[in-house]
Amino acid sequence: MKTGNQDSRIDDVIAKAASGVRGAVDKTAEASQHANQSIRKTARQLHKKEQQWAKSSGAYINRHPFLVVGCAVAAGFLLSKVLQRSESDE
Repeated sequence: MKTGNQDSRIDDVIAKAASGVRGAVDKTAEASQHANQSIRKTARQLHKKEQQWAKSSGAYINRHPFLVVGCAVAAGFLLSKVLQRSESDE
């Protein structure tokens, strides 16, 4: 049979365990919130960089359209040669 003293110790152990769990949950929630904020900040920065890159590449294409088309044709030619070689090796 359990005495009142044993019940009190069990209650103390349960209370300490519950307190530890609450602390762990709070820390996890805080870390999760921090990670969420960090990810959102990085996403905004990447979106700005993407817009800057698109704007600058569009300006370059407008200034040098024949150069860009020539590079695209050359890249396509080289890619087709590489792919032809890899097909003939099989």
